[in-house]
Amino acid sequence: MTGRRDVHTHVAGPSYAVARAGGQLYARVLDEPTAEVPLGRQLSFALFPFLVESGGFSLGVDLVDVEPREISPLCFGVADERRLRDKAALGALDTFLKEYRDSGQTQTFPEVFIWNSIARIHLENGRAEEAMKAYGKGYESVPESAIPEDQKQVWYGRLKHGRARTFAKLGRFDDAREEAKAIHKMIEEGGETAEQYLPAYHYLVGYLELEAGNAEKAVEHLKQSNPNDPFHKLLLARGLDRIGERENALKAYQDIVDSTINGLERALAYPEAKRQLKKG
Repeated sequence: MTGRRDVHTHVAGPSYAVARAGGQLYARVLDEPTAEVPLGRQLSFALFPFLVESGGFSLGVDLVDVEPREISPLCFGVADERRLRDKAALGALDTFLKEYRDSGQTQTFPEVFIWNSIARIHLENGRAEEAMKAYGKGYESVPESAIPEDQKQVWYGRLKHGRARTFAKLGRFDDAREEAKAIHKMIEEGGETAEQYLPAYHYLVGYLELEAGNAEKAVEHLKQSNPNDPFHKLLLARGLDRIGERENALKAYQDIVDSTINGLERALAYPEAKRQLKKG
């Protein structure tokens, strides 16, 4: 195709043929039954255009030849420093939720993972009350679901994790810390198997302390969170900035921009990291 640069990227399931042309982004999904795609991938597909736009999706580098008639415009340009268009993304998730229910997949796995993404978008865009409702609504699908009891316990912990962060955004720090204590107790009682959740616990405490204005405590915990998670890294960078370690903060911001992890975490973190790097 003359004058068009096409990019092909795989997302561990269906492939997306992606092209930029005339300030617009074009994409198509190569055929593969949705039911065969892991749930996390389905969620990424539902949010795909918004992840690309915000920097939450790292495009591959293999060139493919896709004729214009084979692709459809997503009706917006790509702007790396733009925030995730939260209302449009929420609309995409609402559509995905309806399709997920209609497909019958809720009989195998509850819809909680969709609601948690809805909650995250609300929470990080200043709508804490809506986030709290979404976390609660999502968990309602768990108790009577077909997943094993240990997985139900994991989702209960995620509910408390989300509630704690939401309480922090609402300025209810005592409530937030009570939820964090409950999560820590769950990890202690879970033994060696539960130790995998310690980075998520440290991320949570770092989140709470950062919201409470305790940057030094926040950094202490965030250094023990998941170093490969772009949003965890964003909070660490914010904390480092607040305690006067600008050079280390810039390194963390650069790690976010360089990350090839595709998903909502990077979409939420990338625009701010890019802006901070421009400031220098």
